[in-house]
Amino acid sequence: LGGVVSLGLADATIKFVARRRAHGDAAGVVAVFRSTMTLYGALGLAAGAVVFALAPFLAARVFKVSADLVPLTITGFRIAGVALVGRFAQGIFQSGIYGFERHDMAARVRMLTTTASMLTSVVLVWLGFGFAAVLWTMTAFLFAGGIALAWVLKTRLAPELTFSPSFDRRAWKEMIGFGMTSWVRDIISSLAYNMDSFLIGIFLGPAPVAYYGVGRRLAQQVHALLSNATATLFPLSGKLFDQNDLSRLRTLYD
Repeated sequence: LGGVVSLGLADATIKFVARRRAHGDAAGVVAVFRSTMTLYGALGLAAGAVVFALAPFLAARVFKVSADLVPLTITGFRIAGVALVGRFAQGIFQSGIYGFERHDMAARVRMLTTTASMLTSVVLVWLGFGFAAVLWTMTAFLFAGGIALAWVLKTRLAPELTFSPSFDRRAWKEMIGFGMTSWVRDIISSLAYNMDSFLIGIFLGPAPVAYYGVGRRLAQQVHALLSNATATLFPLSGKLFDQNDLSRLRTLYD
């Protein structure tokens, strides 16, 4: 759902922050970020609210869940709705940092929060806590990661940045216009990434999804490693293009 409603704004943020930086336009960087933050935040809140509201319907009508597990499934979907808001918050601040070509800063924050989340979840399970406690823990660390990324962006990269909302419709149109291609890609990727698990959950139930998901996640780390290793190419190529430095741009991809 995050990919479906994102409108490609994460990539648009990277592109236009890098472009404004290439022209030395610090005020433009702030304007771009405030505009995308406002729109992206609103989309995240809306998506989270939809998941939260539809939790009973999804648990009882869509997925094959036994009657005794329906209340727990509803709780899981509702926590997921809250987590989706944190996911959007983390995504927009991470994109702002990527626009400054400082993937290392974002990576440190995400490694720290992800590792802490996993370790805390393991400890909770070992101590006898259940499903909801683990999900709330993961959600809390999502929000903590977003706050940490915002702090890095503000204190290390853009001290002039403010987090007040901006309702510049012209900027929104520009961002969405650029992000449409990424948005279509995100929709297709989301369907390809999740449809098999959803179909298993609908027809077979949650237990087969769990077995399937573990093996699948292990295999996906190969792609994640390559993807993260080359992620810095996008903002750098955008900056070189806006500086009309085509020779360095060709060298970069050669």
